[in-house]
Amino acid sequence: MINEILSRLGLNGEQNSENENTSISEDSIKTFLNNLKGKAKKVGVGVARKALQGFYLLLEIMKCPDISTIDKVLVIGVLWYIIKRNDLIPDALGIFGLIDDAVNATLEYKRLKKIVTPEMIRTANQKAENQLFDWGMVDMA
Repeated sequence: MINEILSRLGLNGEQNSENENTSISEDSIKTFLNNLKGKAKKVGVGVARKALQGFYLLLEIMKCPDISTIDKVLVIGVLWYIIKRNDLIPDALGIFGLIDDAVNATLEYKRLKKIVTPEMIRTANQKAENQLFDWGMVDMA
C-alpha cells in the first residue's frame, strides 16, 4: 500500500530492507533544485543556504538505518510538499512561498532530531555549500 501511494505521488527509488519504497526520485530532486535556483538570487544566499541545508538534512535522515518506515514516509511527505509546486502558499510568491516549506522542514527536523548526528549535519551543510558554489553564489575557499 505504501508503495502504491508513493508511486502516485511520484516518489520512487530504492527499496529498503522491508521492501517498502522510501526514496525521492532524482527527477524530483532536480526539479526542486532548479526551482530553488531560480529563486535563490532573489531571496539571497542566506535563505537559499538554509533551504538547501534543511532539504539535504532531510535526505540524510532518509538514509539513517534507525529510522522507522512510518518516519520515512513522514519525511517523504515533507519532502514531497517542499518539492511539489502546488502547496499551501505558492512558491511563485517568492520568499513568502518558501516560508511554509521551511516551517514544514523545521517541524519534521524537530520531530526527528534525536536521530540526527553531527556527521549528518556536516554532510548536509557541505552539500548545500557545493550547490551554492555550483550556482555561482559562493566562492569555495
